[in-house]
Amino acid sequence: MAENEKKPEKNVKREQPVQETDKPPEKAKPARKVVDEISTERKIIEEGSFLRHLFKKIRTREIRVVRGGLGGLRQEYEEFHEKKESTVRKYATYEAVIANATESPEFYILLILSCLIATFGLYQNSPAVIIGAMIVAPLMGPILGFSAGVLWGSGKVIANTLLTLVKGVVIVLAITFLITYAIPYISITDEMLGRTRPSFADILIAIASGLIGAYAYANNRISSAIPGVAVAVALMPPLCTVGIGLGMFNLEIAKGAALLFAINLVCISLAALVVFYLIKLNPEDEESEEFGKVRKRFVRQTVISTILLLAICVPLVFFTIPAIRTNKDKEIISKAVVARFPEESIYSLDITTDAKSETYHARLILLNLKPGSYGILKDEVLQDIKKIMKKERTVTLTVFFLGDEQTAALVSAEIP
Repeated sequence: MAENEKKPEKNVKREQPVQETDKPPEKAKPARKVVDEISTERKIIEEGSFLRHLFKKIRTREIRVVRGGLGGLRQEYEEFHEKKESTVRKYATYEAVIANATESPEFYILLILSCLIATFGLYQNSPAVIIGAMIVAPLMGPILGFSAGVLWGSGKVIANTLLTLVKGVVIVLAITFLITYAIPYISITDEMLGRTRPSFADILIAIASGLIGAYAYANNRISSAIPGVAVAVALMPPLCTVGIGLGMFNLEIAKGAALLFAINLVCISLAALVVFYLIKLNPEDEESEEFGKVRKRFVRQTVISTILLLAICVPLVFFTIPAIRTNKDKEIISKAVVARFPEESIYSLDITTDAKSETYHARLILLNLKPGSYGILKDEVLQDIKKIMKKERTVTLTVFFLGDEQTAALVSAEIP
């Protein structure tokens, strides 16, 4: 045999591949909430000691604090504690705002209940019930949280608050749509119509409400005003009206209410941003170099919100001009009636409008007027209205009489 021929190996144990034991998978740690992270940062600041601060100054060669002797140390101590308390207050306020802005079981419970209250209040045309829904509704929290997150430069807070707001809007629209679609013969009430005709006055109301709302959330001394602010802001009723309009397949109702909700949304966000910036609700001091970033974020978001508001104002013009014209026409009708009928004989005058047919219905109740004289006066009123109105519109005048006893009961027959 050749020397280089390999002999077969005997009794050589081959290494068996090590079989991995089935280990139970490690449980994923639950993601920390944004509020918990803010709370942790606040606690770290609260636990900061003056000695640690002093040693840091010495290490960075800022030894001016000890050159002044005990007086210098005392001044440094006072400045340190003043800055510490101010920073802790900022974080506590920021934590409280974000706690009301992110999703939680309490948020969804209040959202669903306030949605149901507002929806049935709109069905019943009950202002008192709708006001109750405004107080309970939690939708203002995510809007304020978004503005605070912008100033702090926290993408996580911004994403969480926007997600919470979007989820809340979708839930409300789904509930109101399904209820309206399931219940037959729902009529359009005055409370619904009142939220489908936004005007420029609604912009001023929303801005003022956003200013006081943000300030009330940031200032514990006036936190008792928050329920009143919620009534003024009125986010839930227009949003429910949008869902009702969709459930009735009435796009005119849905579009008008959606515009009002968008106005409130943008104005509150812009007003809150301004308030939080003015009260210095941000993590940086004005003397620090990082404060420039806060200012840039404020200016950028202000510009974006202003552009959105101006864009909303374009369709708002189409709602405002007809409203102004309608009020002017009602004033013409009212003056014509007062000019022809004796003032002491007019008990009440109610003018309603049918927007689709551009018809005005005037309902006049007279008192102590001879029945024979009303016919001529009625014709004269209608002729006067036709002459004054620039655009020809249909006007009907219905006259009722009260008895000599001046009771609240109307005459059984309507005067033709």
